[in-house]
Amino acid sequence: MGPISLAVWPGLSLPNQVVHDRGHLPWQNLAVPWNAAFSMQPRSLECLLDDVAFALRKGLGPTDLVPMLERILSLAPRGSEASYFGQLQLAELIVSTQPFRAASLARSVGVKNSSDRAWGIFGLAMTVMGHYRVAVKAFRLAMQLAPGHAGHLHNLGHVLDVGLGHSRSAVKYLELAHGNEPTVREIASSLAHAVARSGQRARALEILQRRVGMSHSVASTTVDEWLARVPACSGGTRTT
Repeated sequence: MGPISLAVWPGLSLPNQVVHDRGHLPWQNLAVPWNAAFSMQPRSLECLLDDVAFALRKGLGPTDLVPMLERILSLAPRGSEASYFGQLQLAELIVSTQPFRAASLARSVGVKNSSDRAWGIFGLAMTVMGHYRVAVKAFRLAMQLAPGHAGHLHNLGHVLDVGLGHSRSAVKYLELAHGNEPTVREIASSLAHAVARSGQRARALEILQRRVGMSHSVASTTVDEWLARVPACSGGTRTT
Protein backbone atom coordinates (compact mmCIF):
# COMPACT_ATOMS: atom_id res chain seq x y z
CA MET A 1 0.00 0.00 0.00
CA GLY A 2 1.29 3.46 -0.87
CA PRO A 3 1.00 6.64 1.17
CA ILE A 4 -2.31 7.24 2.89
CA SER A 5 -4.41 9.74 0.97
CA LEU A 6 -6.62 12.15 2.87
CA ALA A 7 -9.25 11.51 0.22
CA VAL A 8 -9.02 7.73 0.59
CA TRP A 9 -8.81 7.88 4.37
CA PRO A 10 -11.07 10.79 5.35
CA GLY A 11 -10.91 9.72 8.98
CA LEU A 12 -7.70 11.67 9.45
CA SER A 13 -8.53 14.76 11.48
CA LEU A 14 -7.14 18.22 10.99
CA PRO A 15 -6.41 19.71 14.40
CA ASN A 16 -9.36 22.11 14.14
CA GLN A 17 -11.89 19.55 12.93
CA VAL A 18 -12.54 17.71 16.17
CA VAL A 19 -11.52 20.25 18.79
CA HIS A 20 -12.17 23.70 17.36
CA ASP A 21 -9.90 26.51 18.45
CA ARG A 22 -10.95 29.18 15.99
CA GLY A 23 -12.83 30.89 18.76
CA HIS A 24 -9.44 31.87 20.14
CA LEU A 25 -8.35 33.88 17.11
CA PRO A 26 -6.82 37.14 18.35
CA TRP A 27 -8.47 39.10 15.53
CA GLN A 28 -12.21 39.03 16.14
CA ASN A 29 -13.25 42.66 15.59
CA LEU A 30 -13.81 43.16 11.89
CA ALA A 31 -12.36 46.55 11.04
CA VAL A 32 -13.23 46.44 7.33
CA PRO A 33 -16.03 45.01 5.19
CA TRP A 34 -15.32 41.67 3.51
CA ASN A 35 -15.42 43.15 -0.01
CA ALA A 36 -12.37 45.21 0.89
CA ALA A 37 -10.35 41.99 0.71
CA PHE A 38 -10.72 42.13 -3.05
CA SER A 39 -9.57 45.75 -3.33
CA MET A 40 -6.52 46.45 -5.43
CA GLN A 41 -5.23 48.77 -2.72
CA PRO A 42 -2.42 47.52 -0.46
CA ARG A 43 -3.74 45.82 2.64
CA SER A 44 -2.37 46.45 6.11
CA LEU A 45 -1.45 43.47 8.26
CA GLU A 46 -4.23 44.24 10.73
CA CYS A 47 -6.85 44.39 7.99
CA LEU A 48 -5.59 41.17 6.43
CA LEU A 49 -5.87 39.40 9.77
CA ASP A 50 -9.43 40.65 10.12
CA ASP A 51 -10.23 39.48 6.60
CA VAL A 52 -8.86 36.00 7.27
CA ALA A 53 -10.77 35.72 10.55
CA PHE A 54 -13.95 36.65 8.68
CA ALA A 55 -13.21 34.18 5.88
CA LEU A 56 -12.67 31.36 8.38
CA ARG A 57 -15.98 32.13 10.05
CA LYS A 58 -17.70 32.03 6.68
CA GLY A 59 -16.06 28.73 5.78
CA LEU A 60 -14.32 30.05 2.66
CA GLY A 61 -11.81 27.77 0.99
CA PRO A 62 -8.20 27.85 -0.18
CA THR A 63 -8.92 29.91 -3.31
CA ASP A 64 -9.85 32.86 -1.10
CA LEU A 65 -7.66 32.21 1.90
CA VAL A 66 -4.29 31.18 0.47
CA PRO A 67 -3.48 34.54 -1.22
CA MET A 68 -4.37 36.43 1.95
CA LEU A 69 -2.29 34.11 4.12
CA GLU A 70 0.69 34.39 1.77
CA ARG A 71 0.40 38.16 2.07
CA ILE A 72 0.26 37.94 5.86
CA LEU A 73 3.49 35.92 5.85
CA SER A 74 5.15 38.56 3.70
CA LEU A 75 4.11 41.38 6.08
CA ALA A 76 4.22 39.84 9.57
CA PRO A 77 7.46 40.11 11.56
CA ARG A 78 9.19 36.75 11.82
CA GLY A 79 8.35 35.02 15.09
CA SER A 80 5.32 37.19 15.75
CA GLU A 81 1.89 35.87 16.70
CA ALA A 82 0.58 36.99 13.31
CA SER A 83 3.34 35.06 11.56
CA TYR A 84 2.60 31.88 13.52
CA PHE A 85 -1.09 32.27 12.79
CA GLY A 86 -0.46 32.65 9.06
CA GLN A 87 1.94 29.72 8.93
CA LEU A 88 -0.43 27.30 10.65
CA GLN A 89 -3.52 28.39 8.75
CA LEU A 90 -1.68 28.07 5.44
CA ALA A 91 -0.11 24.73 6.38
CA GLU A 92 -3.53 23.35 7.32
CA LEU A 93 -5.03 24.45 4.00
CA ILE A 94 -2.30 22.98 1.80
CA VAL A 95 -1.40 19.84 3.75
CA SER A 96 -3.04 17.46 1.27
CA THR A 97 -1.75 19.20 -1.87
CA GLN A 98 1.62 20.59 -0.79
CA PRO A 99 2.59 18.38 2.16
CA PHE A 100 6.31 19.22 2.02
CA ARG A 101 5.72 22.94 2.36
CA ALA A 102 2.98 22.38 4.96
CA ALA A 103 5.43 20.30 7.00
CA SER A 104 8.07 23.02 6.82
CA LEU A 105 5.64 25.73 7.91
CA ALA A 106 4.18 23.68 10.76
CA ARG A 107 7.51 22.39 12.07
CA SER A 108 8.88 25.92 12.24
CA VAL A 109 6.03 26.92 14.55
CA GLY A 110 6.16 23.70 16.55
CA VAL A 111 9.85 24.03 17.33
CA LYS A 112 9.65 27.69 18.34
CA ASN A 113 6.23 27.84 19.96
CA SER A 114 5.47 24.40 21.50
CA SER A 115 2.21 24.22 19.54
CA ASP A 116 0.25 20.97 19.58
CA ARG A 117 -1.61 22.15 16.49
CA ALA A 118 1.67 22.65 14.64
CA TRP A 119 2.86 19.13 15.43
CA GLY A 120 -0.55 17.75 14.51
CA ILE A 121 -0.36 19.39 11.07
CA PHE A 122 3.26 18.26 10.67
CA GLY A 123 2.12 14.72 11.43
CA LEU A 124 -0.60 14.95 8.79
CA ALA A 125 1.92 16.16 6.21
CA MET A 126 4.25 13.28 7.04
CA THR A 127 1.31 10.89 6.71
CA VAL A 128 0.41 12.22 3.26
CA MET A 129 4.04 11.73 2.16
CA GLY A 130 4.12 8.21 3.55
CA HIS A 131 6.56 8.88 6.40
CA TYR A 132 4.43 7.06 8.95
CA ARG A 133 7.01 6.64 11.71
CA VAL A 134 7.83 10.34 11.65
CA ALA A 135 4.09 11.05 11.69
CA VAL A 136 3.67 8.89 14.79
CA LYS A 137 6.41 10.83 16.59
CA ALA A 138 4.76 14.11 15.63
CA PHE A 139 1.33 13.02 16.87
CA ARG A 140 2.89 11.87 20.15
CA LEU A 141 4.47 15.30 20.57
CA ALA A 142 1.11 16.90 19.90
CA MET A 143 -0.50 14.67 22.52
CA GLN A 144 2.12 15.62 25.10
CA LEU A 145 1.19 19.25 24.59
CA ALA A 146 -2.58 18.63 24.48
CA PRO A 147 -3.44 15.43 26.37
CA GLY A 148 -6.87 14.08 25.52
CA HIS A 149 -7.16 15.97 22.22
CA ALA A 150 -9.42 13.68 20.19
CA GLY A 151 -7.95 14.72 16.86
CA HIS A 152 -4.37 13.85 17.82
CA LEU A 153 -5.45 10.58 19.44
CA HIS A 154 -7.43 9.69 16.34
CA ASN A 155 -4.63 10.48 13.93
CA LEU A 156 -2.04 8.60 15.96
CA GLY A 157 -4.24 5.53 16.18
CA HIS A 158 -5.22 5.71 12.51
CA VAL A 159 -1.62 5.91 11.29
CA LEU A 160 -0.50 3.12 13.62
CA ASP A 161 -3.29 0.96 12.25
CA VAL A 162 -3.43 1.79 8.55
CA GLY A 163 0.07 3.09 7.93
CA LEU A 164 2.19 0.78 10.08
CA GLY A 165 -0.10 -2.19 10.62
CA HIS A 166 0.10 -1.91 14.43
CA SER A 167 -3.62 -2.42 14.89
CA ARG A 168 -3.60 -3.65 18.47
CA SER A 169 -1.55 -0.67 19.61
CA ALA A 170 -3.85 1.62 17.68
CA VAL A 171 -7.00 0.45 19.46
CA LYS A 172 -6.18 2.09 22.80
CA TYR A 173 -5.69 5.53 21.21
CA LEU A 174 -8.78 5.22 19.06
CA GLU A 175 -10.84 4.13 22.06
CA LEU A 176 -9.70 7.24 23.93
CA ALA A 177 -10.53 9.43 20.92
CA HIS A 178 -13.94 7.80 20.56
CA GLY A 179 -14.61 8.21 24.27
CA ASN A 180 -13.88 11.94 24.00
CA GLU A 181 -15.90 12.40 20.79
CA PRO A 182 -18.47 9.55 20.72
CA THR A 183 -20.64 11.18 18.04
CA VAL A 184 -17.88 11.62 15.42
CA ARG A 185 -18.46 8.80 12.94
CA GLU A 186 -15.01 9.02 11.37
CA ILE A 187 -13.39 8.21 14.70
CA ALA A 188 -15.82 5.35 15.33
CA SER A 189 -15.09 3.95 11.88
CA SER A 190 -11.33 4.13 12.48
CA LEU A 191 -11.81 2.33 15.80
CA ALA A 192 -13.86 -0.38 14.11
CA HIS A 193 -11.13 -0.82 11.48
CA ALA A 194 -8.39 -1.28 14.07
CA VAL A 195 -10.60 -3.59 16.13
CA ALA A 196 -11.34 -5.73 13.07
CA ARG A 197 -7.66 -5.90 12.12
CA SER A 198 -6.92 -6.97 15.71
CA GLY A 199 -9.10 -10.06 15.27
CA GLN A 200 -12.28 -8.80 16.96
CA ARG A 201 -14.71 -9.01 14.04
CA ALA A 202 -17.85 -9.17 16.16
CA ARG A 203 -16.92 -6.05 18.10
CA ALA A 204 -16.08 -4.21 14.90
CA LEU A 205 -19.53 -5.05 13.53
CA GLU A 206 -21.13 -3.76 16.71
CA ILE A 207 -19.25 -0.44 16.51
CA LEU A 208 -20.18 0.07 12.87
CA GLN A 209 -23.82 -0.64 13.53
CA ARG A 210 -24.25 1.27 16.79
CA ARG A 211 -21.84 4.18 16.31
CA VAL A 212 -21.61 4.62 12.55
CA GLY A 213 -25.20 3.70 11.72
CA MET A 214 -24.56 0.88 9.25
CA SER A 215 -26.95 -1.98 8.73
CA HIS A 216 -25.70 -5.44 9.63
CA SER A 217 -25.20 -6.43 6.00
CA VAL A 218 -23.29 -3.26 5.11
CA ALA A 219 -21.15 -3.52 8.25
CA SER A 220 -20.37 -7.16 7.50
CA THR A 221 -19.35 -6.37 3.92
CA THR A 222 -17.22 -3.45 5.11
CA VAL A 223 -15.34 -5.55 7.67
CA ASP A 224 -14.77 -8.33 5.15
CA GLU A 225 -13.28 -5.79 2.73
CA TRP A 226 -11.03 -4.41 5.45
CA LEU A 227 -9.76 -7.85 6.39
CA ALA A 228 -9.03 -8.71 2.77
CA ARG A 229 -6.64 -5.78 2.40
CA VAL A 230 -2.92 -6.04 2.98
CA PRO A 231 -1.71 -3.41 5.48
CA ALA A 232 0.99 -0.91 4.51
CA CYS A 233 3.49 -2.90 6.61
CA SER A 234 3.20 -6.63 7.13
CA GLY A 235 2.05 -7.92 10.48
CA GLY A 236 -1.20 -6.07 10.98
CA THR A 237 -1.60 -7.14 14.61
CA ARG A 238 1.82 -6.17 15.93
CA THR A 239 2.09 -4.17 19.11
CA THR A 240 4.41 -1.36 20.06
